[in-house]
Amino acid sequence: IWRAREGADDAIGRLLQHCRLVQCNTTITTVQVHSPGPTCQAVVALRDSEGGHYEFDQVILAVQANQAVAMLGDQDPLAVDCLRAVAYQRSEVVVHGDPALAPGHATTGPAVLFEVDRNRQAPMASICLNKLYPSLREAPPLFQTWNPLREPAAGKVLGRAHFERPVLTTDSLARLAELDRLLDAEGRRVWYCGSYAKPGIPLLESALQSAMDIARRLGADIPWSG
Repeated sequence: IWRAREGADDAIGRLLQHCRLVQCNTTITTVQVHSPGPTCQAVVALRDSEGGHYEFDQVILAVQANQAVAMLGDQDPLAVDCLRAVAYQRSEVVVHGDPALAPGHATTGPAVLFEVDRNRQAPMASICLNKLYPSLREAPPLFQTWNPLREPAAGKVLGRAHFERPVLTTDSLARLAELDRLLDAEGRRVWYCGSYAKPGIPLLESALQSAMDIARRLGADIPWSG
């Protein structure tokens, strides 16, 4: 098991320390690959929803497969065809302080509790954050509930969000193996990175493996992999 010793914030700082520019809340609408020539030094052009234009030698699309498809349009059709094979499942997560969604959870119960309803497609999973984070041990009960089967009590909800997770199938794995072969093509300028891109459970570990593969192809060393 490998962990970021100083936590996610430290890892983010290290990733950004050599970046010249960081732009947040920027929606990329198109990715266009140009053939290099006397008037075109950069090969990949990006446009955003505000009309911004950016040019790069290499572009890594570290986004969901379906988001990459939306950006690419008619560019890189063979890769788009592979990316379209990845289906996504939508989930809801609520952060709240209502122990009724996890009876006994905050005291003697486990850190994670599942509840199943035969009439619902996905189980409800409630995570007691007090048991995972030492800084919350003495705090009032705090829960993260995925796919809630019922609503927390009024006034107990602190936040709500929706996520999409890739659902891998034998067909999508075969297409992703084909995508991996496409990345070996000489002169490639656009790269695809994400948890969907590697076999296994499509979470952070798979995303990291995908990122390492692309980094190696671009000539970077992976200091901890030796």
